[in-house]
Amino acid sequence: MLIVQAGEIVEPPLTLIGDMKMTIYDIVKKLVGEISPAGASHIDGERFKNLEVMTTLAQLLITDIEEVAKLKDRHEHSIKQAGEFAHKFLTEELLIEE
Repeated sequence: MLIVQAGEIVEPPLTLIGDMKMTIYDIVKKLVGEISPAGASHIDGERFKNLEVMTTLAQLLITDIEEVAKLKDRHEHSIKQAGEFAHKFLTEELLIEE
């Protein structure tokens, strides 16, 4: 999976698990399971539960990023940098308004 950041394609960070190289995204997908419905009720009930887990995780992550974005006007360079990056992600990538 490729990620676009600042208009450029970048590789996601890799994590080593044994001999396997996996991204954090791959690990979460493996832990949560499939979320796309298959059109069969005996499968889709489980996938819907997985979707609920995935959306809850996404909301928690977005909330964390929103907290960092609040720091965009700080005077300390590294704090301001993180805040501006988080704010830009929220407003330009996710289109979340202030």
